[in-house]
Amino acid sequence: MNIMVLFVEGFTSVDESAVEAVTSFCSPNPASNVINIENPSGAKIESVSLYDISGRLVKKQHSDLGTIDISSFAPGVYILKLSLENGSVFEEKIIKQ
Repeated sequence: MNIMVLFVEGFTSVDESAVEAVTSFCSPNPASNVINIENPSGAKIESVSLYDISGRLVKKQHSDLGTIDISSFAPGVYILKLSLENGSVFEEKIIKQ
């Protein structure tokens, strides 16, 4: 049996210049009706997307609104993705009660 091990250093699949450290940009969490979105960098919001835990897009809005209505969604875990005009992308896990 031949085993080959390959080590590659210095490469990532993520553009590290577009990744910013943000602890939280949504409140409240857990939420039951509305999520308030705080823009972490001040850049214009391009879109807000909400995905269910299986990765299916359940809501998308293209506006600078500071809220997203989740009142009609089933309780569970969702991923909120905030895309900014400057190319930054932020994701946060949301719990819908």
